[in-house]
Amino acid sequence: MEKKTTLFQLTWPILIEAFFFMLLGSVDIFMLSQYSDNSVGAVGVVNQIVGMSGLVFAIITSGTSIICAQYIGAGKTSKEKNKLIAAALQVNALFGIVMSIIMFVFSRQLLDFMNLDSALMEDGMAYMTIVGGFVFVQSIENTFSAVLRSHGKTKICMVITLIMNGLNVIMNYVLIFGLGPIPSLGVKGAAISTTLSKCVALVALGIIMFKQIAPDFKVTLLVKINKLEIGKILKLGIPSAGETISYNVARLFITRILTAIGTAAVIANSYISTITNYNYLFAVAIAQGTAILIGWKIGAGKKEEAYSLCLKSFWKALAVSMGITLVCAVFGKYILQFFTDDTTIIQLGMTVFIIDFINEAGRCANLVIINALRAAGDVRFPVFAGVFSMWGVGLLLSYVFGIVLDMGFPGVWLAMGLDEVVRGVMMYIRWKRKRWKKYSQVEDTPKLVEE
Repeated sequence: MEKKTTLFQLTWPILIEAFFFMLLGSVDIFMLSQYSDNSVGAVGVVNQIVGMSGLVFAIITSGTSIICAQYIGAGKTSKEKNKLIAAALQVNALFGIVMSIIMFVFSRQLLDFMNLDSALMEDGMAYMTIVGGFVFVQSIENTFSAVLRSHGKTKICMVITLIMNGLNVIMNYVLIFGLGPIPSLGVKGAAISTTLSKCVALVALGIIMFKQIAPDFKVTLLVKINKLEIGKILKLGIPSAGETISYNVARLFITRILTAIGTAAVIANSYISTITNYNYLFAVAIAQGTAILIGWKIGAGKKEEAYSLCLKSFWKALAVSMGITLVCAVFGKYILQFFTDDTTIIQLGMTVFIIDFINEAGRCANLVIINALRAAGDVRFPVFAGVFSMWGVGLLLSYVFGIVLDMGFPGVWLAMGLDEVVRGVMMYIRWKRKRWKKYSQVEDTPKLVEE
């Protein structure tokens, strides 16, 4: 499979899928902005909390993706891959149900922890109980998607994401604003729309995965506890997801700093984050495509090819991301006017668009190289480097710049940008030194692929 598949063939469907996945969140934000700015702020904070549950699922999907890609490169049998899929589904389903219960039952306590303003609490609760209560759907959906991508089925994931977004747009319009006998549900309508569209995606991904990737999959595999496979997944998944978990926990505390700065900062952050997500869209796509190819090459023992591929992908991602960031910096005012007419929020956003050049420069290295390191099996270094930078640079300087020096929202964004750059430099040096090579061959890590 690796010999017949190019980076472009893998990347362009991932790019389109990532675009429409981000669009799913953007549509909620845009439509809610027509409803009220407060609803946007509330949903932005809730999404930070819900995003944390995704990090728990990432432990399993990361480990599954790495091992599955290396299994393909090493020519492992379908029986071995089926056991891996079963183990991933068992653990992620369990995690998903637990997280759903926590977010449904303790929604107010979680929002209180985030210092959510009382003016935003009602909307926050409405969104949290629905989207958070059904987060187990995402846990299983992520597992199906990870297996399909590892097998190079990126076009399938893209098509399903397109369908999911189309449904979300239609249902958002109807449920947020009302249509005919259907009343206007506001934030609750956006939550229902998002959840239903994800359920459709879950069913579609599951059907395709079991038909195309695991047609001989036996349900009995889900009944038996697959201790060996779970151990393999966790051995790679925990440290692999550790960097992402650290990143998002730090961002959670940074959101608390923003709530302390004021409601305008929270709302502005929701808008700016939604827009700037598109700046690194190409980097996300090429990082995932590169990781798949590197996983295959690692399984086949082609370390030098993996080395050069990562560096080429990084420079491509950097060039494209800088170009898109420039467009945002030049036309930022007009882009923000699509979302809000609040002059304070627009002015804050225009300043942050300039600062975002720092953010994206470091983020490209982190996206591409960290994914490459994970694919090679070097999963611990990104965690150690990430914890140091995210907390020692990002979070600490967010407080210093945003609160102590009274730089407000732009100061927090500058701190996050410096964190990205520090981590990016560390990841680049790690890859250039090639220390990841000792983890890179399947035969060199027998515990990860043992029968």
